[in-house]
Amino acid sequence: MTRCYAPAPKPSFRLIPSQFPPIGLFDTVARAADLE
Repeated sequence: MTRCYAPAPKPSFRLIPSQFPPIGLFDTVARAADLE
């Protein structure tokens, strides 16, 4: 099965940063007070 994809617009930006998530994401996961 062959799939044809349209070329990405230039410049193209990734909507989900997989390697570098936003720092604010970790604020809701663990707080400094929870580690003590």
